[in-house]
Amino acid sequence: MNVPQWLKSFEGELDLNQEVQLFIKFIEPNKNEYKIREELLTKYSKILEKEGYNVMAFGSTQSKLFLPTSDIDFSVITNEYNTRKVLNSVSSILSSYVLEDQKRNFKASIPVLKLTDKKTLIVLDISHNNTNGTKTVNFIEEVIKKDDRIRKLVLLIKSLLCCYDFHQPANGGLGTYSVFVMVYCYINNNIITTHDYGELLKGFLKYYGIDFRSDIEGLSVFEGKFNRSERNWDSKISNLSIEDPCDLSNDVSITSFRWQYIKYLFKMSYNALHYTHLKKYDSEHSLLKRIICLPDVFFERRKLWEQLINQNKSVVIHIDIDSFQQTNELIQHIEHHSEPCLSSSIQQPKEETQITTTNTKEETNQCNNIKDQCKNEKRNEQSKMDEVVFYDEIKQKEEI
Repeated sequence: MNVPQWLKSFEGELDLNQEVQLFIKFIEPNKNEYKIREELLTKYSKILEKEGYNVMAFGSTQSKLFLPTSDIDFSVITNEYNTRKVLNSVSSILSSYVLEDQKRNFKASIPVLKLTDKKTLIVLDISHNNTNGTKTVNFIEEVIKKDDRIRKLVLLIKSLLCCYDFHQPANGGLGTYSVFVMVYCYINNNIITTHDYGELLKGFLKYYGIDFRSDIEGLSVFEGKFNRSERNWDSKISNLSIEDPCDLSNDVSITSFRWQYIKYLFKMSYNALHYTHLKKYDSEHSLLKRIICLPDVFFERRKLWEQLINQNKSVVIHIDIDSFQQTNELIQHIEHHSEPCLSSSIQQPKEETQITTTNTKEETNQCNNIKDQCKNEKRNEQSKMDEVVFYDEIKQKEEI
């Protein structure tokens, strides 16, 4: 029987509260991940500052709410108003350090340049003159200082969304900031006092999967809820509405056009955890693995970074840019010191990442039930909001 990674070293019986805490300890950033990201940010900041750009970091890396697959977000600050020109210039400057898979989304409300670092395979999300990000990081840090339950639950919900490719706002999913506000509103607006993380998880899933009327109401840190139509935040649109606590006119989750599918995932995940006779179980009968199947890339990235660290080589190639008089000399130096990507030598993780069940015959595989019901249930536009259909072929994680 398969044992999930977060329970590999656990022996004996446990309950959902204990398993959730073990999972959070497993998934939260480790010292290698902090080191990798800190050095990368330092490296690219120095390169761009040498060219006259100031760099301002924000996002999940700065708030320490990142997963192994999370991007590094930073903005280049200039007096130039032509964003396209600036980002194209940044792309040219960094071309020697990144893979040739550059993506430019200049039509977005906040234009973004996506680059992938050659050695670490971490994606850089680069914007221009985006100064609002630091406000959100400061707000998140202040909240987490007061209640660490929020940090832990955010990492847990982000992991669940990542399993089903619902973690990218650009693809209709929910980003870190949206998840953070959702967790904050659930705990504070409902006056949740428990420190049982199993109950916190189930309560969150039930609240947003069943109870919360997202077609009528939006989420607010300060007011709890608000009427969408009164604020002219179109309730006919099927996205979730979340008021930005740092900019009350901004809808943080306005791009969450896959919210109805996420809502259904929350509902079915709650059912999978709640309707069970298992109160105590061993690691082979994990409840959490019914709904969470961490993607292989989580383990691949961590192994890659561990190998890089263990080689006693800094991820950053420390060079004195002033010592180079010409660009071609700089490029030659980098190519000479670069090493082939280690990802090809990384072994695939064991099959603990597959969602399987090891329960008794009476306890059917809840996670597979989620997927089966998602494929077989038909969309009924006249149905209630909590019966909205999950998208087809979630098992293959196809894009809608």
